[in-house]
Amino acid sequence: MKKTRVLYKLLGIDTKVIHADEFIQSFDFIVEKEEKDQNTFSELLVNDLKNGLIVDSYKSIDINRETNTIKPVHNYLGFFNRIDKILEDGKSYLYFYRKTNNYSNFTFIREYELVVNNAVEIFGADKYFKERFKWEKEKDLIQSNKWYGRIWDFETFTLKIETNKGSGKLSILISIK
Repeated sequence: MKKTRVLYKLLGIDTKVIHADEFIQSFDFIVEKEEKDQNTFSELLVNDLKNGLIVDSYKSIDINRETNTIKPVHNYLGFFNRIDKILEDGKSYLYFYRKTNNYSNFTFIREYELVVNNAVEIFGADKYFKERFKWEKEKDLIQSNKWYGRIWDFETFTLKIETNKGSGKLSILISIK
């Protein structure tokens, strides 16, 4: 472990080397929830949309779309650390995803499970009455790109947890009505 730390530091590799016991304890950040209910989720989101750090901003050449990428203070559902605030043809969308500073380009199925279960604790069963993540049913669907995720319809917005078709990564899309 010491040799690896020294080597990574010398090569400028931005990866934290930790012992297996430390690694297991590090999963606390995923299950730790500040979003106790829909109200606290909304309050945190409103705060991040107003005060989060805008790290990128661009307009589409092809379509009437403007995107601002926000680095929020809060990690949503213990996982998502970026929000794209999208305005397209007068409609507003929020696209949540995770950005990491390593070479891993995949999402563990366990992360799907934790995100879905955190969302169910906050929002309840989705519009199709799906509740907690069912490992034996959903694992194969995720691996074969046939997973439909979860959808919640509320009075002012729709929230969908899905595997994004473009990036192939776990994401949230909120469309504001």
